[in-house]
Amino acid sequence: MTLEGSKVEPLHGYAYDSVWAAAIALTQVMKAVKLREKYGVQTNSSEEELQRKLLEALKHTHFQGVTGPVFFRNGERMASIELLQFQGSGGVPVGDFNTSSQQLRVTDHLLRFKGPAAARDRTLVLEQGLHVGLLMFGIVSSAAALTIIITLTFLLFTLIHRTHACAGCLEELLLLGLLLCSSSVMVSGLDGASLSPHVFQTLCSVRLWILSLGHTVVLAVLFVRCWGLYSLHSTKPPHQRRRSSVCVLLCFLLMDAFLLSTWQILDPLRREELQHGEQSVSSEQDVVIRPFSETCSSTNMELWTIALCGYKAPLMGLGCFVAWSIRGTEVIRGSEVSRRSEVIRRSEVSSFSLTLTMFSLTLFSVAGAAASLLTTHNPSLHFCLHSAIILCCNICILSLMFTPQLRFWKVCVKNSEQQKPSETQIETAEEEEEEEKEEEEEKEEEDEGEEEEEEEDDKKLLIRFNQQLKSHTAQLDADIETLTLQLRDSEPRLQHAALNNGRARCVRWSHAAQVCSEDGHSGGKPSSPDSINSLEHVQRRLSVQLPILHLSYLPGGVSASSSSTFQQDHFLFP
Repeated sequence: MTLEGSKVEPLHGYAYDSVWAAAIALTQVMKAVKLREKYGVQTNSSEEELQRKLLEALKHTHFQGVTGPVFFRNGERMASIELLQFQGSGGVPVGDFNTSSQQLRVTDHLLRFKGPAAARDRTLVLEQGLHVGLLMFGIVSSAAALTIIITLTFLLFTLIHRTHACAGCLEELLLLGLLLCSSSVMVSGLDGASLSPHVFQTLCSVRLWILSLGHTVVLAVLFVRCWGLYSLHSTKPPHQRRRSSVCVLLCFLLMDAFLLSTWQILDPLRREELQHGEQSVSSEQDVVIRPFSETCSSTNMELWTIALCGYKAPLMGLGCFVAWSIRGTEVIRGSEVSRRSEVIRRSEVSSFSLTLTMFSLTLFSVAGAAASLLTTHNPSLHFCLHSAIILCCNICILSLMFTPQLRFWKVCVKNSEQQKPSETQIETAEEEEEEEKEEEEEKEEEDEGEEEEEEEDDKKLLIRFNQQLKSHTAQLDADIETLTLQLRDSEPRLQHAALNNGRARCVRWSHAAQVCSEDGHSGGKPSSPDSINSLEHVQRRLSVQLPILHLSYLPGGVSASSSSTFQQDHFLFP
């Protein structure tokens, strides 16, 4: 139905069909509401409930309209859509699309496009991977290979000139740690451009293990060296200090291995694409480049990184404190030199170099961790900066710890070349050594004969001296017997004089065997009983002096410890 004078357009039919669809849906909703008010318990309906019923009614609406059958599915009308392409001044039908069957039919020979291809219906997004450049990888790998060769050279010289002590083992462990760190540089440059995703994911774990174990070994060796010098004044014997050093090394390695194993089992590293900001291309319209980079990550990457750095940071801080404490002490590098054994000192390094090495390792470690976190968006910058920090740290440690040893080896080589004799000098030296050996043997034989003669003379002298002592002892025994008989003859008279006198005497013994009276009178006659030269006093002096005189002529004399024996009472009389 149209009004007079009005123009008929194709869209009028669609408007008519839409009005009929809305009317049919509203009619169905009103019927449902009236039935509910008449027979239902709840008479009122909310707006949300009415909207839901209206949508359900539209889904079930189906009638034949002006523009064809009208029904809805998935929120849209099912119909056949004609496709028109504007060519010149008008539209040309080039196909149709059936919404009910989801089929598109295009007439190719009717399509016309300017340019080599069809026009884009949306912005084209090109994904571009960011990889390490081949030139940069070659330069950094060459530097890493040179560092590895230098480290292997030092390791070879250390094995050749090593001794039986423990410090040589520490040097070898330090060089092995540096080798692991340098090897991680070459592994970290490989990415998804040259490797498959599975191999790249495996290299993620290998790279982490190599770098972490190498860093732990270097840190443990430097910490043990600093702590060994710090504890030189302890009371522990050397073997206990050596055992404690081995325990510290094992603790460091076990802690690192336990943490890495737990990380690998619970949350292994996987390949992950890190998307970066889109970049438009000025040469082409509707083209955007979306760069991405491949990285190794896990679900709880931040937690594991904090745990790994959390136990190493206090150890590096403690190592710096110990290194600063020993900065003014001299340390013998190489083997531990025992005081009782003669061992050649291979090289000497000041503790100041050891302090610089510990501080350098700490600073480079902090710088490497910061660079890894801040440059993840740019793989080339990340690889270059990270590798430069590792290689600079390795070269710094080699120069500080092994340059004095290299100088010492150079001096030894010069001395050996200067002192290298010719063939004639070797022959003359051998002849001189043989002559010296013969002369020494002759001298030894002469010395042995002279020693035997001297021993025989000494024996003869001792025998003669012993005979003289025996004869002298016999003569003294005869004199003692004579004096004893004389004293016995004079004893009754002395006792009778003592009884008649009726006075008590006190005797005071000294080393001179002197006798004094109790009353202190010394004015008596020499022959009187009170006189010091009386017979009683003489008898008593002889009774003490004769045994001492007799024993003093014994071979070897009498020891001073036996002198107190002669002050006892049983030596007063024979």
